[in-house]
Amino acid sequence: MGDALALGLLLSCLSTSPGTADTVHLKGGRTLHLQECRRDGAELKCAHAGGVIGIPLDQVESIERSPAPQPAAGRTTSPTPAALAPQPLPPDLETSGAATGTLTVATARARIDQINDPGAVPGDLTAAGRHELSVLYCFLGNDAMTSHRYDEAVDLYHSALTHDPKLLVARLNLCTAMIDMNRPDDAVALLKTLLSEQPGNARALELMGEACMQAGRVDEAIDWWEKRQAINPGAGVQARLDRARRLRQAEEGFQRSDAAHFSMKFDGEQASPQLATEILSYLEESLSGLSSRFAHYPVGVIQVTLYSRQAFLGATESPDWVGGLFDGQIRMPIGGLSHLTPQVRRVLMHELTHCIVTSKSHGNAPQWIQEGIAQVCEGKSDSAHRVALRQAYEATGGAAGAGEFSYPRALSQIEFFLRTWSDSHLNDLLDHLGRGTDIDAAFRAVTGLSYAEFLKAWGESLDV
Repeated sequence: MGDALALGLLLSCLSTSPGTADTVHLKGGRTLHLQECRRDGAELKCAHAGGVIGIPLDQVESIERSPAPQPAAGRTTSPTPAALAPQPLPPDLETSGAATGTLTVATARARIDQINDPGAVPGDLTAAGRHELSVLYCFLGNDAMTSHRYDEAVDLYHSALTHDPKLLVARLNLCTAMIDMNRPDDAVALLKTLLSEQPGNARALELMGEACMQAGRVDEAIDWWEKRQAINPGAGVQARLDRARRLRQAEEGFQRSDAAHFSMKFDGEQASPQLATEILSYLEESLSGLSSRFAHYPVGVIQVTLYSRQAFLGATESPDWVGGLFDGQIRMPIGGLSHLTPQVRRVLMHELTHCIVTSKSHGNAPQWIQEGIAQVCEGKSDSAHRVALRQAYEATGGAAGAGEFSYPRALSQIEFFLRTWSDSHLNDLLDHLGRGTDIDAAFRAVTGLSYAEFLKAWGESLDV
């Protein structure tokens, strides 16, 4: 059987067999470990990192099937960190006082207006009235949190605690919001007070671990998560604990170097202090340029860790083709370099862009926007992919299939956006997403087009 025919038959089988793990061998020797591969026009579509990547078929040498493995504990499946969700109101709180029945945003606001008559001040309310207001504000804070409106959520949680400073769910969710806003030190201060009162509170212990991990204090995160697991074991926390232990092992003996906006850990055997200083200087310079471009400075110190290739793959469980990772911190393999190379500069710029876009959009930017912007900022162009993208666009039914993810497609769509509109419009789009606006409404507000209309316009532009 010819190689092309064998590959075609295998691809036709893959398209009807979801839930599998596939090893894709590319011409040139690279190997990719992906999932749920299927043929789609001139591309091989494979699930990866929470999206779909497209690989031109002329780059594929062969494919091996195997049963789908269980996800590795602690594996990061997204280029950016997932936001922590707020705790819902316990049933006894949601039905307390007059807030009975089905509580919605509208009914919560109406009840707040009813309690807060024009002449009322908190001191004039009964204890029951203050408690009910606290619950209602917390409910609205949760709604804001789930829509990525973090500033609004923080204000609402503060309002809840003004009326009832001891409302536990509001205290915990305020800490959660601080972590989602990359304000770990603020979260730690609040959690220390809470844990001094309730040392066995499992959620507070879990959040303390998250905050310490975000601040780069891996040992402390492990200690807090071990305490949490001893009280109330949970699979999600165990996965994060296992990952933190891998990171600690990989980072044992690392040196530290700090700059104005960055804190870097690095293996002194893999990178000299001089190289670390050069990288920090480049990051500071790049941060200044990117922050001006996106009219946004990330909150807090940005954590950076440099590994050997082997340590990076072991600690992060990334595929062997990954050159860097942003999971709330910038992590990248850099072993053996004596100076800052153009390739390393591109990877640093790519991951730093993820950091800024994540911060500006409050984690609400979809993967194609994240990866498209990061590729543009590192200096890539879609010129070599336009013909293949046009063929794939037509093969997948035009705009109907244009929302699937691939790196060339993401790059091309962002380049089209910037050619048609501007950096300022892109910043407005990220601002809308950062306020919790969905992608379709954000596009309509900034461009006047729906998201589907944008995809159609992009596809048609590939003829040019």
